[in-house]
Amino acid sequence: MPFSPLPEGDLKTYAPEENALLALGLAKGSIGKLIELQQIPLAKLAKELTQHIEAALQDRLSGIQQFVTSFEKGNPEGPIVIELLNWIAYSLVLLSQGLGVKEADEVGLPALVEKRSGQHWVKVQENLALFIRNTEGTHLDIPTTLLACILLFENPQHVRDLAS
Repeated sequence: MPFSPLPEGDLKTYAPEENALLALGLAKGSIGKLIELQQIPLAKLAKELTQHIEAALQDRLSGIQQFVTSFEKGNPEGPIVIELLNWIAYSLVLLSQGLGVKEADEVGLPALVEKRSGQHWVKVQENLALFIRNTEGTHLDIPTTLLACILLFENPQHVRDLAS
C-alpha cells in the first residue's frame, strides 16, 4: 500500500540538526529519504559542488573530472549529488531575483549568482531539470551524468543541442 508524503512539520522530528532545511527539501516528504540524507554531509557536498560549478564557469575543468569519478557505481551519494545540483540551480534562480534561500550563504551561492545574469540561471535550471528528466531510467553512469550537469551550468544551451 503506497503512503502519502509526510508533511514537513512531521518530518522535522527526524531531520538532522545539521543541514535540516536542505535535507527536508531533498527528502520531499519521504521519511526513508530523510533518514538516508542524515548519513551525508549535505552542506559540505553542496559547497564542493558550488566550487566545481564556479571552476566550470572559469573553464577550469581538471578538478571536476576527478570529483565526478569519485561517484563511481555503488557510491550512494551519486544520485543525491544530482538532486543537490538541481537545488543549487533552483536556488541560483531565486537568489538572482532577490529572494532569500536558507543555507545559501553556507554553500557559497551568493558569490556564484553574481557570475552570470538571472536569465542565465533560469536557463540553467530549466535545462538541468529537462536533462535530469530525460536521463532518468537510461542507466547512464553517475560520473558522466554529473559531469554533463556541472558543465551545463556554464552552457545551459548544451542540453538543447544534445536533444536536437
